[in-house]
Parts: sequence; C-alpha cells; structure tokens
Amino acid sequence: MSASQAFIGFAARLYSSRTVQGWRAAASKVLNPLWPQTDERTLRRQVLVDRTDAGNAQWHWRRLDGACELNGGSGELFIKGQRVRRAALPAGTDDLPNPVDLTAYMRGKVVPRGPVTVLYNGRRSDLGAFASVLLPRFFALDALGVPEDVLSMVTFNMARRPFFQDALADGVFRPRAVDLFRPMSVVRTNQVHEYSVPPLNPGLLTAAQSKLAAIYGPFANEGPPVLLAEDAHRDAPLLLKTLAERGHATQAGAFLVLDPETTNLFTLIRHLAVAPVVAGPANGVLEAIALAPRAGRVVFEIGAMNGATHTQTLARSQGERYQQLSN
Repeated sequence: MSASQAFIGFAARLYSSRTVQGWRAAASKVLNPLWPQTDERTLRRQVLVDRTDAGNAQWHWRRLDGACELNGGSGELFIKGQRVRRAALPAGTDDLPNPVDLTAYMRGKVVPRGPVTVLYNGRRSDLGAFASVLLPRFFALDALGVPEDVLSMVTFNMARRPFFQDALADGVFRPRAVDLFRPMSVVRTNQVHEYSVPPLNPGLLTAAQSKLAAIYGPFANEGPPVLLAEDAHRDAPLLLKTLAERGHATQAGAFLVLDPETTNLFTLIRHLAVAPVVAGPANGVLEAIALAPRAGRVVFEIGAMNGATHTQTLARSQGERYQQLSN
C-alpha cells in the first residue's frame, strides 16, 4: 500500500468520529440558509459530450475552467466561498448528495489540486452503492474519454469503508488516481469535470465486472449460497429465520454469512461470483450482486416493500431470478 493510500484510511477514520461529525452538521445546518450564492458565469464552460442513446438514456460531460472550489462534505461547486446555484435533483433520485460542510469556511483547510471530478458524493456508503453506483461511474470516465490525469474525488464516508480501501490497494482504480474529500476543507482547483451517465448501464456494469474478474478471478464453478448482512452478528439470525419460515429452510442452514464491514473485497467477490443464491435485507446492500453477476441465480430481498427496487432491476438485467420476502 502506498503512502497516499494509507493516508486516505487514516483521514477517513479521523473525520468519521461522531463528535466531529455532530459539530460539523450542527454548524452547517445553522449557516446553510444564510450562505451567499452565486452563478457559474465566471467559469469557462465547454460541453464535451451530450448525447442520448437508443434507450433514451443521457450521457453528459462538460469541463469548467476557472478558479473554484469543491466542498469537502457534499462535493458541491463553490466560487470564492459562495455556493453555485444549481437546478434541483431530478425526480426519482434517491441517492441524495452528502450534506454540505460549511465549517470548511470557518478556519478550514484549503487543499489545492489539479483537474478534478466528483466520482461519488452520495449519502450512501454501503457495498451496494459502491458496486452499482460508484464503480460504473468510475468506468464511465473511460467511456466518455475523460483524461486519465483528472483526479477522482470520493466522499470520506465511502472512502472509509473497508471494501473501498481494498479496491484502492488492489488496483481496481489504476491507472487513475482517486482521493477523498476531507471534511472541514475545500478542494481548490482551476478545472472541474462534471459528468452524468445512465444508472445501472449494462456497458458500464460489464466494464467494472471485467476489471474485477481480472483482479480477483478466476472463480470456481459453484459455491455456497450467500447472505449479505451489515452488522451480521445482529442481523443474520433474523434474516436466516425469515428464509426458513418462507420455505427455504434447507438453504437457510447452508448460507455463508458475509459482513461487508469485516470481509475483505477479495473474499466477497469470489463468493458472490459462484453463489447460486444471494440473500440480504432491503437496505441496498444486495446491489452488491453487480460485483459478480451469475445468470440464473436466485436473489432474495428480505423486507422489501411491494414494487420495483434497484436490486430487482439489477438482478433481472443480469439474468437472475428475483424474489421479495416479507419479514
């Protein structure tokens, strides 16, 4: 592990302490409605990609040149300390940006960087968001043609997770460089690349899966069924009980329980790649099936409300059989 990778882990642990988080959140909440705003007219804007594919999905990439900052909490664009006005999030967006951290402008730290882009600034930091949102967005950089010297920024709450740090150390992001947003700081730059790509895009998912298979494969032909459970010691017994009560008693006894917080990425991917059944709670973690698809396997989402979920959409797009189980 390089010195920069080690520092990312250290910084993420420091800034994620509850005491520090609570103070930042409280101060920013008070300051937020009073904070001055501006527009982006002082920046030079160049649209590099703006297209709609056959499925009516939109791809967009533009470059902004000029002195500006990215907020260390939300990744939002600021100019001379003023927040840049943006349109509201589109309807249906459920991975909201991380809250803005206005303490960055209260004797916070300025981190100078070259060209940057916001790879991930969502509130979620679970394995599912890493697999189905962050990784496809990362491989979209190649698909769009974003230069390799553009630094990809990630929120600290995602960067602190063990599976992200494993990916960093194992070379998933190479040759591109990735860094984390540091709370109580701003990233100062003269060039920002902004981009948007269709969610759960098959081509981007395949690109991510191919890179992971090259690093963590080859895989066995078949393995045990897998139960994904964050805080497995607390949640796994109830989830296994639900599986047994819904007529899957034989399988429930054979499930390999994997906790993304305590299981390294190598082990997670190698077991997911060969699992004939994957089960888990309806909290997004099951979107981790995007790491290693397996046509024909069964995906049980436990506790999901009636109606389509991202896990359901993802599973069916990968040729997997999806079932919702109430608990």
